[in-house]
Amino acid sequence: MDVWFLRQLLVVVLPSAVEFTPDPSSPPAGDPSWYPLYRRILEKGKSVWIAPVLPDEALPLLRAVGTEGVYLTVATGSAGELLRVEAKARNLAGRGRRA
Repeated sequence: MDVWFLRQLLVVVLPSAVEFTPDPSSPPAGDPSWYPLYRRILEKGKSVWIAPVLPDEALPLLRAVGTEGVYLTVATGSAGELLRVEAKARNLAGRGRRA
């Protein structure tokens, strides 16, 4: 998938991060079809903020694209669920997981 303005964003020094929220008619932000887009952003030295991601999508996404420079907004039903996802993500990051 290609986003028409992404090429321009990736060649300028600023911004140092790209926020990505897909259009409601597109696959959700945690869908694997977006992973190549996230990798492309990261490969250009930019961070990526991905929103919203469901709890079940967060870890597969982080395993696929890495944890460095990736920021997620996780849509959970409770604080406890968010804490569980965060603990697993920190564990993954602690192992130095980078795609």
